[in-house]
Amino acid sequence: MSEKELLYIEDTLSHLTNINDFLKNYIIGVEDKNFKSSLEDLEDKTKDIYKKFYKLLEE
Repeated sequence: MSEKELLYIEDTLSHLTNINDFLKNYIIGVEDKNFKSSLEDLEDKTKDIYKKFYKLLEE
């Protein structure tokens, strides 16, 4: 893999981490149960994508 490709991958993983952190912080302040549940689902999906993406790198 080229250095440029590795930088793209690093950026992608970093963005996913930032999105997840944002969701965690936002969930704390949300009172609406339905909206909170949707955000938690989104947080889980973001974690899943991160894990799948990282797993591809290990192969």
